[in-house]
Amino acid sequence: MYESFVFKNLFRKISVFDGREHPLTYEDKFFSNIVGHSDIKKLLLKSVVSKEPVNVLLTGPPSSSKTVFVLEMRDALSNAYFVDATGATSAGMIDYLFGHDTKYLLIDEIDKMAMKDIEGLLTMMERGEFTSTKVRNTQKVKANVVIFATSNSTERLSKPLLSRFTVLKFQNILTKNLKE
Repeated sequence: MYESFVFKNLFRKISVFDGREHPLTYEDKFFSNIVGHSDIKKLLLKSVVSKEPVNVLLTGPPSSSKTVFVLEMRDALSNAYFVDATGATSAGMIDYLFGHDTKYLLIDEIDKMAMKDIEGLLTMMERGEFTSTKVRNTQKVKANVVIFATSNSTERLSKPLLSRFTVLKFQNILTKNLKE
């Protein structure tokens, strides 16, 4: 029942018949505030509807549209949780996930998280579950969470963490145009 609710809301957002002579693609409708990047839009949308979790890391220089993508996903998906990683902790994310039925975890600037929190996130991704211990009470919950994250660089991220992501590298559009 949960999955049918997710897809019903998702496809309501991306209905391509909006009265235009040439209907929008599903990707353009879903990411309606982003121009271009059609290959990235397709891959992200396929990751959203995939039966198996596909974690995606968008990496590249500032001003290359990475955050715009995750914000569009936050607005389009009813069961997504957005986190600005500059002040986030893995404990705070896990606390939120315990209390909410979240399918998509959207993390902006994952490379800015503290190393211990990045390792906590990796543990959750490796085991497919997370653990919370409060006042001698330990709970384990299955983590059927798909993670979409952004970073300016992958230098601070461990190889084991990177191996859990499909990594998409962005270029700064202004810099790309100046080189051509």
